[in-house]
Amino acid sequence: MGALSLDRWLEKLVPLFHKGWYHLFYQYNPDSAVWGNITWGHAVSTDLIHWLYLPFAMIPDRWYDINGVWTGSATLLPDGRIMMLYTGSTNESIQVQNLAYPANLSDPLLIDWVKYPDNPVIVPPNGIETDEFRDPTTAWMGPDRDMEDYDRVKI
Repeated sequence: MGALSLDRWLEKLVPLFHKGWYHLFYQYNPDSAVWGNITWGHAVSTDLIHWLYLPFAMIPDRWYDINGVWTGSATLLPDGRIMMLYTGSTNESIQVQNLAYPANLSDPLLIDWVKYPDNPVIVPPNGIETDEFRDPTTAWMGPDRDMEDYDRVKI
């Protein structure tokens, strides 16, 4: 797949299809080809061949993700809203789960994102290492309205 450049560190693609556009969100270090300064990059395509790189979807700018906006999942809710569940590394390097959503759902490119004001929504429960609480996924509702658990979408 030719969507992403290899001159910077990136991993863990999060796909989404919205209003005729394929979206890829990904962990990205805009400064280096090594891990660190993790943001969420964002690219879109209408044909999965030609890609347009958009401004970062999320950057580490709050206490609950100041040490990195790490991987997560995209969910299209039954009412048409889009929600991102992602791991943030706090100012104390504790991994917590946070929500973000598009500022303007009518924008097919989903340029602007809003972090949920009550983040974090999930903190490590007792007995879980605070540096091993990452990579959240969401459930999938099938046509029969049953919840089907899935791992990650592989591209």
